[in-house]
Amino acid sequence: MSQHHRLQGGLALPLAAVPYTPIRSLPLPPLLHLACGDASPCVAVGDHVLRGQCIAVAGEYSAALHAPSSGQIIAIAAQALLHPAGSSGPGMVLACDGADRQMERAPLPDWNQLAPLALATLLRDMGIADLPAPGACDVLIINAVADDPGHRGCEALLCERGADIGLGMAIARRLWPARDVRLAISARMPHAIHAMQAVADSHDCRIDSVAAVYPGSHPRLLAYQLTGQALPHGVAGNSLCVAVADIYAMARALIHGEPLLSRVLSVGGDAAANLELLLGTPLQALLDAEGDGVLHVDGALNGFAASDNTAGIDKHCSGLNLQRQPPAAPPEQPCIRCGDCAGVCPVGLQPMHLLRLLRAGDQAAAEQAQLAQCIACGACDVVCPSSIALLAPLRHANAEREAALLTQQRADLARQRHQFRQFRLARDKAEKAQRMAERAAAQAAKVAPDTMAAPAVDSQKQAVIAAAMARAAAQREAAPEQTAQHAGLDDAKQAAIQAAMARAAARKAAAIAAKADTAANAAPVVDDAKQAAIDAAMARAAARKSAAIAAKADAAANAAPAVDDTGAAAGNDEQAAPAEQTGIDAVKRAAINAALARAASSGTAPPDRMDATQRAAIDHALARAGAKKDPS
Repeated sequence: MSQHHRLQGGLALPLAAVPYTPIRSLPLPPLLHLACGDASPCVAVGDHVLRGQCIAVAGEYSAALHAPSSGQIIAIAAQALLHPAGSSGPGMVLACDGADRQMERAPLPDWNQLAPLALATLLRDMGIADLPAPGACDVLIINAVADDPGHRGCEALLCERGADIGLGMAIARRLWPARDVRLAISARMPHAIHAMQAVADSHDCRIDSVAAVYPGSHPRLLAYQLTGQALPHGVAGNSLCVAVADIYAMARALIHGEPLLSRVLSVGGDAAANLELLLGTPLQALLDAEGDGVLHVDGALNGFAASDNTAGIDKHCSGLNLQRQPPAAPPEQPCIRCGDCAGVCPVGLQPMHLLRLLRAGDQAAAEQAQLAQCIACGACDVVCPSSIALLAPLRHANAEREAALLTQQRADLARQRHQFRQFRLARDKAEKAQRMAERAAAQAAKVAPDTMAAPAVDSQKQAVIAAAMARAAAQREAAPEQTAQHAGLDDAKQAAIQAAMARAAARKAAAIAAKADTAANAAPVVDDAKQAAIDAAMARAAARKSAAIAAKADAAANAAPAVDDTGAAAGNDEQAAPAEQTGIDAVKRAAINAALARAASSGTAPPDRMDATQRAAIDHALARAGAKKDPS
């Protein structure tokens, strides 16, 4: 037996004369009130479920929930909880059918092949909650200490379920590899020590008999007694403490394929019994089986009276106390500053000073005075000679502080998720921009050789193109003056003609530029012969354009003012005879001759190469236009 460290403070309570009783079960209640926590229900009202069927999947802070018996879900709503404030929370009501039909179990014989994290996730899905995170440690402590004089549930579990506890030790070694594994048992339970000796030896586990000093079963205090490490609240050391009830539940889940459906609890006070109660069993069912009275949840010193007997047993309940005739609470007296509450506090607090700060509403000062270190053992209530209720206000203040911390943690997580989403969107946008830039750079790299191979346009080529564009612009400026002489054309037709002329000029400029490009590559200087050819092409285009203008003006010829026939005859004697033959009047002939005269005056007169055949073709086109006008 190793040397243990003595606790500061605490109470050496006398052992109550409670006989050992074997574990038994209560009759199946008609209704089970199940608390879900933040687990999400995966069934609906009216669904029929089997024993062991998952009815709520694990949430952020709660493990999965399974049906303790077969029946029908009749409600999914807020249920009364086993809480000091008598609050309610999410839950569901299962109406048992009495058949207790069970789902087919799925044991996991090769659990030792799983990684610790996968194993912890599987246990969470099997309903086992509040396990430490998987990881190596120096000392693994299995807590089987019963410091409450009236509770002997741990002793019954060790004596009757020792084999499964041994299997749970092997699973615990896989989850939390440790240099040293210890089974801590209260010195007041010699039968349990004897029953577990062989099991502990077979699993390389050492049994430590711990003095029954209240509240020595608290994980922080038990770790100090065995290792000498005094750890403040919220600080992790090199030792882990796991309850023996969780070790047993781990073995049932993996070896037998049975999720967490029940808890072995000790009922103290005026009723002495070790009961295996299904989760969700209402307190009223216990009162019906054991007799009327007032039930206190948890221990005799730190328990609280249940405010609603319809509340069901949950996974965190550690024991019950039944008082058939609860004594009346003595009246509270003023504090006499004896200091007994500070002397008995196992974590070295001053409970009365904390109470004064809380009654003054100074929560910040109370937190600076280490309010969070309080483990709510209730020892200060027991020793106070003035009967001041110290435990209730301290526990309530800690509950409010933890609720505020939980809300802040959830807000921080939501903010982190939002920030990560913004970061992810910005990252995706930057990656997309980078991909587009790389694609554009690749395309530019493909085009660059072709661009560098093209010859540069010299100054003479640029001059030729500029000259062509200047001539086209001059023709566009002269076009309104020419078309204005046709008095018979209205504004709409005038605009259409100008647009057509502009398009023709643009096409000519493009053709001239293309020809100039070819000429510039062939010879650096454009000679007079090529210039004459360009002018001749422009003259032919002007002639075709004038013919088109005359055809479009045919409809408005009757309204146009008279044109001197003498000028038409002087312009071109060869066209007089075809005009008389086709019925084209003198007005159209005058317009054509005027256009030809203007073309000649602008330096774009048709060349001499326009022979009689070409002129006959033009006359023939004019004849067809006249025939369309006068069918008779």
